Amino acid sequence: QGEAVQFDGSGSTAPAGFNVIQWTWDFGDGVIDSTSGPVISHVFPDPASGHVVHLMVEDDNGCVNTNSVELEVRVSTTPTFSGMDDQTICVGETAALDADAQAVTWSGQPVVDFGDGLALPDELGVVFTSSITMSAFQVGQTLTDVNDIVSVCIDMEHSFMGDFVLQLTSPTGETMVFHQQGGGGTYLGIPVDDESQPNAVGTCYTYCFSPTATNGTWVDNAGGTLPAGTYESLQPFSNLLGSQLNGTWTVSFTDLFGLDNGFICSWWIEFNPALLPDVTAYTPVLDINDPDSSGWSGAVLTTNPLDPSQATFAPTTSGPQTLTYSVTDNFGCTYDTTLTVNVNPAANVEATATPPEECGDPWQLNAALQQPIPQGPVTYYWTPTTGLNNSISPYPFASPDQDTWYVITAFPSGHPLCGTTDSVLVNGLTWLENDSIVTDAICHGDGTGHIQVVTTGNGGPWNYSWMNAGGTVVQTTMGANGDNFSGAGGTWTVVVSEGANGNNCSDTLQAVILEPSAVEMVSLSDDTLICRTGTATLVADVTGGTGSHTVHWSDGATGATHAVGPLGTTTWEVWATDSSGCMSDTLEVEVAVRPPLGLSVPDTVVTCFERTTLLMPDTVFGGDGAYQYAWAGGTFTPDPGYTAAWQDTTLVCLTVTDGCETPDVTRCVLVAVKQIPDLVLTADTTEGCDPFFVIFNVQDTTGGATVTWNFGDGTVVNGPPAPVGHTYMDPGVFDVKVTAHWPNGCDDDSTFSDMIIVAAVPDAQFTWSPNPASTLDPTVHFAEQAGPYAVMWSWDLAGLDTAMSPDPVFVFPNDVGGHYPVQLVVANYLGCTDTIVRTIEVMDEFLVFVPTAFTPDGDGVNEQLFVLGDDIDTQAFVLNIFNRWGQMVFSTEDRSIGWDGTFGGKPVPDDVYNWKLEARSLWTGISHKLSGHVSVLR
Repeated sequence: QGEAVQFDGSGSTAPAGFNVIQWTWDFGDGVIDSTSGPVISHVFPDPASGHVVHLMVEDDNGCVNTNSVELEVRVSTTPTFSGMDDQTICVGETAALDADAQAVTWSGQPVVDFGDGLALPDELGVVFTSSITMSAFQVGQTLTDVNDIVSVCIDMEHSFMGDFVLQLTSPTGETMVFHQQGGGGTYLGIPVDDESQPNAVGTCYTYCFSPTATNGTWVDNAGGTLPAGTYESLQPFSNLLGSQLNGTWTVSFTDLFGLDNGFICSWWIEFNPALLPDVTAYTPVLDINDPDSSGWSGAVLTTNPLDPSQATFAPTTSGPQTLTYSVTDNFGCTYDTTLTVNVNPAANVEATATPPEECGDPWQLNAALQQPIPQGPVTYYWTPTTGLNNSISPYPFASPDQDTWYVITAFPSGHPLCGTTDSVLVNGLTWLENDSIVTDAICHGDGTGHIQVVTTGNGGPWNYSWMNAGGTVVQTTMGANGDNFSGAGGTWTVVVSEGANGNNCSDTLQAVILEPSAVEMVSLSDDTLICRTGTATLVADVTGGTGSHTVHWSDGATGATHAVGPLGTTTWEVWATDSSGCMSDTLEVEVAVRPPLGLSVPDTVVTCFERTTLLMPDTVFGGDGAYQYAWAGGTFTPDPGYTAAWQDTTLVCLTVTDGCETPDVTRCVLVAVKQIPDLVLTADTTEGCDPFFVIFNVQDTTGGATVTWNFGDGTVVNGPPAPVGHTYMDPGVFDVKVTAHWPNGCDDDSTFSDMIIVAAVPDAQFTWSPNPASTLDPTVHFAEQAGPYAVMWSWDLAGLDTAMSPDPVFVFPNDVGGHYPVQLVVANYLGCTDTIVRTIEVMDEFLVFVPTAFTPDGDGVNEQLFVLGDDIDTQAFVLNIFNRWGQMVFSTEDRSIGWDGTFGGKPVPDDVYNWKLEARSLWTGISHKLSGHVSVLR
């Protein structure tokens, strides 16, 4: 493959008197050469195949050869190899190699093979194509009989037969359709119909199409799964008649729906063998038993002298090694392939031992592989097995009763020749056990507790280290057979370790000395404060210790409860004891006595007639502070103030008490009352439209009063009693409040509710529609927008009409556009008015009418074509008329000039003519471009 083949056609001759001038070579692989001459070299392309080379010669008389000049060329095919699987061994072992090679036959009828399957598209309109190139037929040979195509076969699977179109296209473009949708959900083959597994390949069935089939199309056989077999095509094979046989044949698969799946595994075309030349198949010859044609190559190989396909590989170093097997066929072409032998290193092991962590625990043996480490599992075994829990583990536990050497052997599993050994010494085990005897303490924290440790074992004497709960060493004893410790209650830890006679074993023991809890005064009455003539009860609570408790007070009393009533502040001491005589700490409690109640009030309070006045005490002191107040013989409340209005001078008394036993206290205040005249307010008017002016008057019998005026609209002013004017700018109902300031310093106020009523004047507004109106639709609908205060409406409709309804309708003149002033007058319930005038636009409408035919036949009727319409500006008017060939036959910028059906002074033929009009609206100024056609009829 890939070699150049030289061809020589120089032996070709022409008739006498002429010379060969051109050699045309057709190599049968799609390459034709007519320029290289009689001698030419050619490389046939991959893949390897057979070819028929044709030579045509031409002389200088234009004649070509009549005899057939053909030469068969066979290109060696690549053989298939077996026995070339990679192997794994270790250094010191050998690998047996046994290769085989099979020649591959070439056939002139190609097959497209996709292996396990190639996914077909699953999207709307996506096309899958696959091609076969034929080159084995005679040059220019065509399909003349549909039966020369025996069948077209496809290996495929699909989950929805109604989804796609399947067709075949010949090298020269002829096309036939095998299947075009239909058949619905019929399966082809055995698909994996699961959208969650879009790449799962099912089982392909072989489906063929043949011009001789009589069992119907795919659709005729639809339902369930379409059986493998040969079927009729949708379109006849006669569609392909006349097609070139050599060239590219293409199968097309077009997907039309989603949510299905399918794969194609292979396809081929079977032609009538009679169409093909004799050179349609050949097989190269391999002699794998001849050492000149077959053999292995690589380091440290020994070949079998009787069979060159067999060899033995014995590596001395580790790592991957590549070995090559080659074979030469009868074409003289050599092919090779390789395999890899992965050579693992031998297992190099090192033995160690980890001492026990706890006394009496076994030793941990360790077999550690050293670099380089072999791949795969490794086999281990220890000797002797005495004292081992597992002799084939790399990490067993050892419990020997005497010093022992343990030997480890390790090798890659299945490769005992690749192992090493190592050994480690393990000392025999020692042991120790400990127990404790505890004596508890009498009182809390008195140090009378005791611990005795008793030790047994074979590694004594032992060392003892004592620690408290915080880990601090408090006592150390060396080389003893047992130990004693005295201390307070708590958790104590002793570490017992072997001395020189032991094997580094140790033991940790914890013991707890119990002691009673401390005698404690867990609660005592807080320092307390009592009122004069009151009593305090002191209470103590005791916990801890042993047995019952006794509470002792500093005044000689005993018991948990003690009632006292001192005349002044006094302190008591208190403590407790338990039944063992253990004593608590001493605590103190103080009892304080509050002072008596005290009260002061003003002697006299001056106020005005019926003025609400607040009475308050000046100071209150003493007692417990939880004061209650009773004014004028009323009930007690926590409010110290007293609010009232008096008409005459009165004496008012206050009594104060507190929250405990303190005696009450009473004091009195004189309330002196000043007199004032009556408050009278008048107004000149109380109802009107905004803005509304009102004059107010307050009657003053003293001749010296002033007034604070609050008009209810947010305006507050100080002024004389009368007359006072005020303007209300906004509509509404207003309260008027006046406060009179009399000469004796007293004030009097009064609010006159809803005294002033101000009516709103409506705001004249209106809308209309359409806006703007037009001469085509001059009817205008008006709608008042004056708001809720309007009760009367008066319309002046541009002097053309009047109306009194809120929403009148009026029809304006429609002959021409214009602008019309419309006035609206509105009034409220008091007759207050507002007026607005707005201009109404009635637009002219742009209208154009061009007849579709006219008859310039001399009868005086419909002799000329004019442009009719409305709102057409005569100053911007262009009319052009063209015949069917685009020639202008009439043009004018004067609307009054019509076309009489002539061109160049001669009547134009009866026909349809196109017109184009450029015109402008006289009302809006907008230009328009219009076009149409008109027929000339005579």
